[in-house]
Amino acid sequence: MNKCASVVLILLAFAPAAFGQIIYRSTMPDGRTVLSDRPTPGAKKVEEIYVRPSTPAAPPASATTPAIGGANPPAQNRDAELDAAIADLRNAEGSLRAAEAARDAGQEPGENERQGMAGGGSRLNESYFDRQKALANAVDVAQKRVEAAQAKVNSLR
Repeated sequence: MNKCASVVLILLAFAPAAFGQIIYRSTMPDGRTVLSDRPTPGAKKVEEIYVRPSTPAAPPASATTPAIGGANPPAQNRDAELDAAIADLRNAEGSLRAAEAARDAGQEPGENERQGMAGGGSRLNESYFDRQKALANAVDVAQKRVEAAQAKVNSLR
């Protein structure tokens, strides 16, 4: 192997440390969450998480140090936008988990959601199905919010 190819391979080996890294959050069928550098086989759900490399904290701007052009440099604005987008993604994921938990907890019919039948027994009435539809819609809305937030994070990377 020539010297140039060796240098390229070494640079590629250290590229994730220099530019960030992808971590996979895999949800297993039994509900366990596994974090890894590659997707876990047999997982029912796999999410990619981009981890930015840490940077040393910049010293605070003092009154004697004028801001460049009177505003934050573009790189700082982009980092701030990315941080806000990641925070929005985390909030959206939390909302999705809450909506899914509410949907799962709401599977059992309430006391006013059964209708008696003439021959005995009971059946589910329309209010049960309306509630199930509302819970499913809440999950769909939360999922779309997560997808939109993920797309925004990906566009800012």
